[in-house]
Amino acid sequence: VQHAAGGPPEGRKRPIGAVLADLNKSDRPAIDEAVLAQRRKKMRLGDLLVESAYVTQAEVDLALAEQKRRPGKRLGEVLVEIGILSELDLARSLAAKFQLPLIDLDTIEPNPAGLRAVPREIMSKYGVLPVDIDANVLTVAIADPMVTDAIDMLRFQSRMRIRVVLVTESQLRRAVGDALREGNTSQKTQAKGLDKAP
Repeated sequence: VQHAAGGPPEGRKRPIGAVLADLNKSDRPAIDEAVLAQRRKKMRLGDLLVESAYVTQAEVDLALAEQKRRPGKRLGEVLVEIGILSELDLARSLAAKFQLPLIDLDTIEPNPAGLRAVPREIMSKYGVLPVDIDANVLTVAIADPMVTDAIDMLRFQSRMRIRVVLVTESQLRRAVGDALREGNTSQKTQAKGLDKAP
């Protein structure tokens, strides 16, 4: 997965802001993001992957048939699960098509202020991970750029400009789970402190 040249020292994670700066994506005009968001709404994943030569139309048709037997599963997930496409190839294809930076969540350190800016309910429901916040820009990691409802909700809820970075599905699921568990621990600690207050 793409990250800044040279990568972080062994065992250390880099601040997400530094990664975004290295990827030269930090100053994309808001109007460009709006155009890309509209484009995402009009595209279908199967067509995108066939166009990018990652899969054939026959493989997409097979995955679509399998998707009907797996309620709640997105096409990309099915393609990965049945072995037609690797998770990383799926992410690379989406990143290239939608001109989004692809980052490795295992090598970056999310900004705690970004995590605090988004209600845990939204993170859980939509499967998004806020990784940075700067002035009026909130950076969120997603795995499926064609699911625009989550971005629209974040924009409405935060009243901020939303910058999107792409990650693999498994990394996102793991990171969101970790963030939610840490939030639970923090809430329990605060509650104990209140119980002990005079």
